[in-house]
Amino acid sequence: MSYLDRIQTCNNFDPTDYRGLLIDGEIYGQVQPDFAEHLREWAELFTVTADAVRLNPALVDYHERTLAVAPVFQELHARGVIDSWVGEVYPVTHAFGATAQMEVERAATNFLGVKSFGIHLNGLVRKADGIHVWVATRSRDKPFWPGKLDQMVAGGQPVGLGLLDNVVKESQEEANIPAALARQAQAVGTVSYRQAGWRGLDNSTIYIYDLWLPEDFVPENTD
Repeated sequence: MSYLDRIQTCNNFDPTDYRGLLIDGEIYGQVQPDFAEHLREWAELFTVTADAVRLNPALVDYHERTLAVAPVFQELHARGVIDSWVGEVYPVTHAFGATAQMEVERAATNFLGVKSFGIHLNGLVRKADGIHVWVATRSRDKPFWPGKLDQMVAGGQPVGLGLLDNVVKESQEEANIPAALARQAQAVGTVSYRQAGWRGLDNSTIYIYDLWLPEDFVPENTD
């Protein structure tokens, strides 16, 4: 598979396959019809129509919305509709740092098609024969892309944590990189995509960092 094939696979979103998730009259996500039908059970919270899923406008602030929807996703996880659970919460927002309307369990974000964010860290080493890159292999127990190659460090961006602080946290957890070294990471760009899958829409922006490592440093997974 070529790079172009990969790029196209990561951008296969077709809006006609989804219903907009509306909060206070604005679209914050894209919901597949099958998942929208599950939400119909909670009619006091969600109004489900042929083209939209509307959160009850009587829920007027971040805290109230968050408390109202949390039990819904817990129940759908208990039923196996939401197949995994992370225990981290993500903001429901239009853009990183913008005002969030509520927060939801990370595992629910694809099912809602809301914007999500993460950090990926390239581990680079200068050697006599050129630049080398550390490449990780994902656990076969992971619910997403088990056994696939990955960047040295990567993680989702939860509520209440800055980007570089998250780089440091994930670096310690996933590669046993000391905090002082991890803080030398440099932001180098972003990658955004909207990828459709059976869970829904992965609507992500990834913040990319480079970290130059000593030649004798060996990453060690401690997660």
